[in-house]
Formats: sequence, structure tokens, C-alpha cells
Amino acid sequence: MLTMARPSSLLNIFRRVRQIAVKVDRPSSIKRYFSATCTRLADEGEVPIKTSHDVTEAMKHQPLVDDDKPHFPGTWKSKYTDQLKFTKPELNEPMSTYRVLNWDGDLVNADHEPQLSKETTIDMYKGMVTLHIMDDVLFNAQRQGRIVFYMTANGEEASHIGSAAALDPADEVFAQYREQGVLMWRGFSVQQFIDQCIGNEGGHSRGRQMPLHYGSKKLHYVTISAPLSTEMPQIGRASCRERV
Repeated sequence: MLTMARPSSLLNIFRRVRQIAVKVDRPSSIKRYFSATCTRLADEGEVPIKTSHDVTEAMKHQPLVDDDKPHFPGTWKSKYTDQLKFTKPELNEPMSTYRVLNWDGDLVNADHEPQLSKETTIDMYKGMVTLHIMDDVLFNAQRQGRIVFYMTANGEEASHIGSAAALDPADEVFAQYREQGVLMWRGFSVQQFIDQCIGNEGGHSRGRQMPLHYGSKKLHYVTISAPLSTEMPQIGRASCRERV
């Protein structure tokens, strides 16, 4: 059974753990955590640290629980509040938006010039347009009941074609839903996409997979899995295989 201690009790417990951690000579996970925390504070100019002794001393004076701001991953520079309210975007500084071209189509940073030929650029543009049109047709077909399932890649066409063009054709691709543009760039035809979505004998799975479960051994595009993130262990094992 789990019980919830009062905040004051938790504060005392945390402080006691800190006191024990700084007295341990051998490296421990707790001590390494505080060392990393003090190093971060030193980088921010809050704690002067030069030697390991300074780390230990700083740990003695650095409270584990701060009354002004939390010390949790992803919350640096955050503050506590007792007001429960929605966050308004206009009240916070937004994240920067990365861009390569300005609205006039000019390169913002000359170092990012990919040095592509005119033919390659045109092929990439054709691929993005073709993908968008195919998505529109198949999405409407799904809404009409002609195919059972479909997900578009609207707005992501450039990320598909751009990343695929930068890869070697023999590189294995472990894709997810909405990433059919990579397969299209490698030569998968619109007819092959349609056959797979309809589930006829022209599809690579012949109706034994979901419509969007594209795949091609020839094009080094591993068949898509329904559960997301299954590609992570697959990538690891494929990498080990290539090293053998």
C-alpha cells in the first residue's frame, strides 16, 4: 500500500538523503546526480566549481528541493505557482522556427546550399506534388468506402522527399504512417500504392496487410507496422546484422 507523506516530511527526507549522499566516498547514483546538477549550475554561473572538492562542498549547500523553482528534467528555469490556469501562447516566448528559405524563395544561410542539379530539384518537386495529389485521391476514396483505411502526409511532403533524396538508395528505411513519400522517391509507383490500399493481387501483401502497410524489399523499405515505435528495436537489430 502506498501512502502520501506531507510536503514538509518529504522535504526533510530529501534533505536527509542529500546529507547521506555527500558523505559516501564511493560513486553512487545519488552523488552522480548531484554532481551533474552542480556542474549544470556552474555552467549557468550560479555555483563556482573548479575541483571535485568544490563539487562536494557545493552539494552540501545546494538544496535538493528549492522553494522557488522545481528541479525536474525538462523544467529548468521553471517556477512554482499556486494558480491553476491555462497557458496562453501570447504570454510566453515562443520557440524559434527553423527555416532555410525566406518567403521570396531566397536562401537564408549560404552554408545550407545543397548544391543540387536542376534535374534533381525538378524531380523532387514533382515527387512532392504527386504525393499530395495521390493522398487527396486515396483519402477521398477512403471516405467513399472504396478502401478501408488511409492517412495522408499533407504538409510533410518536403520532409519525405528531402530526407529520402539525401540517403543512399541501399539504406534501409524503417518508416511509419504518413511517410509514403520516401517510398515514392525510391520508385514505388502510384499504381503500386493503389494496389496495396485496395488489397488486390497487385499489392505487395495481396490483401494480407492493412492498406497503409507499405513495404518493398527491393527498395529497402521495411514494411510498416501498426503499433508506433516498433521501428526502434527493428533498427537496432538491423544495425547489428550489418555489422556482422
